[in-house]
Amino acid sequence: YKKDAFSPCYGRILRLRPIDGICEKSGNLSPFEIKSGDNFRNRTTYDLDATREAGCLAYGMEENGKIVSVAVTHDAPDSEAKARPVEVGVETIPRARGKGYATACLTALASALIREGFTVEYRCRMRNVRSFAVARHVGFREIGRYYYYVGRRVHDHGI
Repeated sequence: YKKDAFSPCYGRILRLRPIDGICEKSGNLSPFEIKSGDNFRNRTTYDLDATREAGCLAYGMEENGKIVSVAVTHDAPDSEAKARPVEVGVETIPRARGKGYATACLTALASALIREGFTVEYRCRMRNVRSFAVARHVGFREIGRYYYYVGRRVHDHGI
């Protein structure tokens, strides 16, 4: 493996517990739960069909019949998962950013999980200040940092 400029990655770990409370300031935005079999045109990088088939929760926002923002759990939240935090993520396509969609989706997802008694965890890279701001606005609190290394394999073909 070789090291390159983008290999070392640092990030923040944020957590929202049932006792923390959630910002309910979604304005007039109403994200909807994305269910299996929904007929939607997804514009995010998440594979929402696979997400729902795996039992994960997903909430989204639409613009002109296309999903432009989603918040998803990374695993299926079940009764066994209550012993550990459920990790969530959020994504909004670039042209739909700044409209409150990410905050609304993350709030809806976190609220659903908190109501069921789950502890919710969110991770973002250190340099992703917008993602961090959305999580903080919803009510997440930073509890730690993480580091990971992305290596790229160098092939030696005997040349």
